[in-house]
Amino acid sequence: MASAPLSQAAFEDPSSLVDATPISAPRKALSSYALTYLVLFGLLFLAVSGGFSFDTPGVKTDAGFAPDERNLEIVRTQGDDLRRIIETVLFLPALLYLIYRNKDKVIAGSRDMKIFLAMPVLAIASTLWSQMPVQTFRSGIYLLINTLFAIYFVAVYDPDEQMEILVLLGRFFLVANILFSLLVPKYGIEREISGIVTWQGICLHKNICAYATVFLAAPVFFQKLRGTLDTLGRIVYVALSLFVVYMTESRTGWILCGAFCALLAFFWLQRKFRSYDALALLLTIVVVGSLAAWSVYGLLPIFFVAIGKDPTLSGRTDIWQAVFRSVMKKPLLGWGYHGFWTGLTGESGVIAAEVLWNPGFAHSGYLETWLDVGAVGLGMALYTLVRGLLQGARCLLDGGAPYIEWCFTTLVLTVIINIDEISLLGSLQLEWTLFITSCALLLRENRRLNAMAVR
Repeated sequence: MASAPLSQAAFEDPSSLVDATPISAPRKALSSYALTYLVLFGLLFLAVSGGFSFDTPGVKTDAGFAPDERNLEIVRTQGDDLRRIIETVLFLPALLYLIYRNKDKVIAGSRDMKIFLAMPVLAIASTLWSQMPVQTFRSGIYLLINTLFAIYFVAVYDPDEQMEILVLLGRFFLVANILFSLLVPKYGIEREISGIVTWQGICLHKNICAYATVFLAAPVFFQKLRGTLDTLGRIVYVALSLFVVYMTESRTGWILCGAFCALLAFFWLQRKFRSYDALALLLTIVVVGSLAAWSVYGLLPIFFVAIGKDPTLSGRTDIWQAVFRSVMKKPLLGWGYHGFWTGLTGESGVIAAEVLWNPGFAHSGYLETWLDVGAVGLGMALYTLVRGLLQGARCLLDGGAPYIEWCFTTLVLTVIINIDEISLLGSLQLEWTLFITSCALLLRENRRLNAMAVR
């Protein structure tokens, strides 16, 4: 847990938080204050990507969830109606209230986050050329609110408090997913067409469950331990997180867990070396890792054929090729934020005819961003991502606080997850919130290091 939770006065008025607050000042537990629960609710809705399993379109049986093509449109409409109610009546007002309550701090923090604000502005502007202008405008507004909420999260809470809130959310998220999967399988379990049974818990999809579990489990490794009980709690939390990710059968989730373990090993080694030795170690890992990745990429088709798997990654490579051709038709500004996939009509119908099914999204966060907001939007997203990684590497070499490692981990996981899935410019996604949070904290730490170097 964090070294010290929030004070009563600070929680009643988060804008009263100042950097000069003594870390040793007596404070009450975060969970005892109402506003934290409001923050937790907002983060939970983002963790499930704006929808719960009980409004998933399909047929729910006691054995689990299964798609139903016959009544799909009716159930989808009902699910969308419920989701709109949650968004407009509960979720959005909660976030807007938090942002407005601390508007001065949010405005001040926004001055350093102009490029992050430019991305939702571009998304909203893309309404003008979108195939689905209503959907684009609504999603763009959600992206803007999510971005402002991330700025609020950084402005009001210090890094230790942020990690404490996320771990608190992670515990609830973990328990809810396990209970739904075990006790309410009609919502918590998905039975795929192939017959494989996967856990999705309270989430709309198994992948959402796996990704959020990994991102929410990460902060616990960088918190200070406060005794044996705290250590046991961490072990149980991590073990259950790994169990849930395993039960989702999400291959990308498994890869995220492996990458996270590799990062933890790197952080351990990095602490054992001086700065220049750590830099040499980092460069060696990057070079060797790049060569290994290139070799694996070249051998993957042979490997998949040898084990009887699809060398096209379940058709993903075909989708990427088809999407790229559509991207090249509007490369600069894209087709409109969340406005490309119109089913079997429009340009997405061309892709569906080419790959012989309707993929619904590009199966790559980078391609999807390019498709949505063009090279302009993708360029801004990649710039912030690369800048954050470079700033994180510098902070690590200078022996930064544990939260620096958490921020760097978040960015690396963001790089990986967007190879196969979508989290860049995620309108209602926790990954986007944590991406902005990490970049903001690393930017702040780099400015502190620059100021110290000048003295």
